[in-house]
Amino acid sequence: MKKEIRFILILTLIQGIAHNLAHPITPSYVSYLGINDVMFGVFFASMSAGIVMGAPLWGILSDKGNHKLWMFIGNIMYAIGQLIYGFSEDVSWMIVARVFSGLGAASGITIYAALILMHSNKHVVGRNLSLFGGALTLGGSLGYFFGGQLSSLQTYFNALSYQYVFFIQSILTIVYAVFIIVLIKNPPVKTSQTYIPFYKHILSIFNLKLHQWLFYIALLIATMSFTFVSKYVDVYFRDLNYDPSMLGTFVLFTGLISLLTSLVIVPRLFKLPFNKTFITITLIGAVALWMTFQLSNLLVSLYTIFSIYVFSKTAHQPFEQSHISTYASDDYGRIMGIRQLFVGLGMIFGPIVGSFIYSYNRSLSFEIAAYLIILSIGMMMISIKHQPSK
Repeated sequence: MKKEIRFILILTLIQGIAHNLAHPITPSYVSYLGINDVMFGVFFASMSAGIVMGAPLWGILSDKGNHKLWMFIGNIMYAIGQLIYGFSEDVSWMIVARVFSGLGAASGITIYAALILMHSNKHVVGRNLSLFGGALTLGGSLGYFFGGQLSSLQTYFNALSYQYVFFIQSILTIVYAVFIIVLIKNPPVKTSQTYIPFYKHILSIFNLKLHQWLFYIALLIATMSFTFVSKYVDVYFRDLNYDPSMLGTFVLFTGLISLLTSLVIVPRLFKLPFNKTFITITLIGAVALWMTFQLSNLLVSLYTIFSIYVFSKTAHQPFEQSHISTYASDDYGRIMGIRQLFVGLGMIFGPIVGSFIYSYNRSLSFEIAAYLIILSIGMMMISIKHQPSK
C-alpha cells in the first residue's frame, strides 16, 4: 500500500473521531435546551445543507491543487461552527452554525475520496475505497464512544449541560487540521489541463447523462435512509431512557463490524460479479433493517440482526463510489464533489422527512427506510444496465 494512502486512512480515522465527539450528547443537549425533537432533524439537515453547498466547491478547488490547504481551512471552519452551535443556545444561530460546520466538513469528505482515487491503481481502487469507508466509519464510532464517555464528566465539571464536549471537539479538530498540513503531500497538478471557468464546473452537473442522473438520485434516496437510521437510532436510545455512554458503546460495536467488513469482507466481494453482489448485499441489509424493529426486545435485535444491516451499509459505499469513479477522466475531485452533493441532499431530506414519521410512529419510520433502500438499489441496477461500456 502506498505511503500516501496510509496517511489518508490515518487522517480519515482521526477526522471521524473529531467530527463525531458531540453526536451522542446532542439529543440530550437539545432536550436540555427545551427544543422540540423535530429540530434535532433540522439541525442535522442544516449541516447537510452546508455539505451540499461545499462539496462541489472543494472538489473543484482540489482539482486545481493545494489539497491540504483546502482541508485545513475546511476543518477550521468546522471547529468554529461547532463552538457557535454548542454555546449560542439560540435556535437561529444554531442552524447557521450547523450550515457553516457542514461547509467545512465537506472539504475532507470530498478531497480524501478524490485523493484515494488519484493514488490508486485500477485493480486496488475497490479495496482502497473500502478501507477509506471503514476508516471513516470506525473513526465515527470511536468518536461516538469517546463522546459518550466524556458525557460522564458532567458531574466532575459541575456542568449543567454538555457544552464542554463541544469545546473539546473544537480543540481536537484544530489540532487535526494542523496534522493535515504536516502529513498530507499535495499531488502534482497536470499542467496540460485545459482551463475551465469555475462557473462551468458548477454547471457541468447539468451535462450528466440520464443513467448518471438515475444513479445519483438513487444514491440520494439510499442516503436518506442511511442517515435517518443512524441519527434516529440515537434518539431512540434516549427515548428508551438509555444514557449517552450506552449509545456510544453501541455505536463503537457497529463501528467494529464496519471495520471488519471493510478489511476482510469487501475486498473479497469485489472479486465477485459486480451487479449481482451489489444488489444482493443491499437487499439483505434492507431486510435486516426491517426485521430489527419487529422484535419486542430492541436492544437484543440491535446487537444481532442490525449488525447485518451495518455490514450491508458498509459494503454499499465502496461499491457505489467505485461505480461513480467510472464517470471520471482526470477530474476525480469534480466527480466526487457531485457525488457528495447528492449524498448531502440525502442527508438533508432524510432527517427532516424522517423526523415527522418518527414522531408519528417510531417503528414505521425505520420500516419505510428499509423500503427506500430497496427502491434505490432497483434504480441503481437500471442505471448500471444502461451505462455505455467504455
